[in-house]
Amino acid sequence: MLSSQTIGDFLPKSETEPFENDRYLVEARQHSEGKLVSEFTLTVHQKMDESIPHTKKTLALLLCKRLKLDTQSVLDLQDQIRYRRPIGNVRTIYMCRNGADYCDLMCVQSILLDRLKCDRCLAVPLVVGSIKAIRLQVIPTVDQCRCLYRVLKLAHESQYVYRNLRDVSSIS
Repeated sequence: MLSSQTIGDFLPKSETEPFENDRYLVEARQHSEGKLVSEFTLTVHQKMDESIPHTKKTLALLLCKRLKLDTQSVLDLQDQIRYRRPIGNVRTIYMCRNGADYCDLMCVQSILLDRLKCDRCLAVPLVVGSIKAIRLQVIPTVDQCRCLYRVLKLAHESQYVYRNLRDVSSIS
């Protein structure tokens, strides 16, 4: 499951082999296998001294199988993340096997899609620039910048499809 050498030691290697260190025990259980992602439930047990009760948290993990700068794949992956995100004050954590290239892209894309949904218009350079003030390495290539625009265009087109809703049977 998570046995790649590029993943740090904080996730289980398989469902039968949990990850454990002196502070945490992390168990994984696979829910589904899709074309883009595999879905797991992670149960994190925090170990403390005997006087404090143990805490347990359950997290959803979507393990992306592949991600190219293909517009439809990025939008489909964002949709799957949004679909599985519970309502309320929740966090989405993006982690990348090759440093931060794709997790930065997905993070910025998520912010842009949220703003598009709420504001209906946005300035991509303003959003990317404000994030670059915090993390200079975000969106390092022209291809990633183009991907941002293509995904936003596709999302916008799929959200605002014109339909004539007038009942045809009422026309004489």
